[in-house]
Amino acid sequence: MEVMVVMEVMVVDDDKDMCNLYELNLIELGYKVSVFYFLFWLYAKALMQRDPTTLIFHILQPFLITTYQQKIFSIVMDFARSAQIKGDYLEFGSYDGLSATLAYHFSRRSGNMKMHLYCFDSFEGLPKITEIDKTKGIFFKKGEYSCTQNLFEKNIKRRGVDTRFVTIIPGWYENTLNTETKKKLPLTKASVILIDCDLYASTVEVLAFLTDYIEDGTVIIFDDWFNFSGNPEYGEQRAFREWLARNPEITATEYHKVGWSINSFILHKKENI
Repeated sequence: MEVMVVMEVMVVDDDKDMCNLYELNLIELGYKVSVFYFLFWLYAKALMQRDPTTLIFHILQPFLITTYQQKIFSIVMDFARSAQIKGDYLEFGSYDGLSATLAYHFSRRSGNMKMHLYCFDSFEGLPKITEIDKTKGIFFKKGEYSCTQNLFEKNIKRRGVDTRFVTIIPGWYENTLNTETKKKLPLTKASVILIDCDLYASTVEVLAFLTDYIEDGTVIIFDDWFNFSGNPEYGEQRAFREWLARNPEITATEYHKVGWSINSFILHKKENI
């Protein structure tokens, strides 16, 4: 009798194992089917866009969002698309081309195939450090983060960026962020802006230049928002606060913080509200 009971229990356990295995097989099959249809959709979308680089990026993209910059670009480009914010992409502090690459591919992923990229950089690293950017425990150096324009161009091409959609404005900001540059560029509105300048002095120059390009819904990303130990009296935080005070027609809604250093804002113009 005891043997029969044990055998009966064993049979029941085997049945449960078979049921569990069957359920796992169904789940695995469903997952494979979902992945297949997802990849097929991406392939069809890329064919319609006739952009093989975008196809590759679409397929790999779910596995590539591993850095803070990738995450913020994914978020803001999707916002610009869904909110229908017209305009181009401007970045100040291009370094080796990674941010320009992300802006290009994530804008295309979001369906904005015509967004143009304007990249402002000295390509000689940081400028001379002024007294206001010299604080205890923070040591920036002139020439730090230097990357030549030639290497920048090679990097973005290697990473699949169509350079017909990229305009590079080389030089120190004191020489390039002016009315003359504005007259030369076919730029009217900014949809997404990246400020990656580290320093207060540089950020002041950038924001003054940007004012005319702001529209209701423009997204501005500060890559170094929490530099200087997050102290609002220094760096990008101070420059942004002072800029808003000088331009009361512009207000800002804090958007996404990513990682330890990045913050972003949606800008508004009062006449459009």
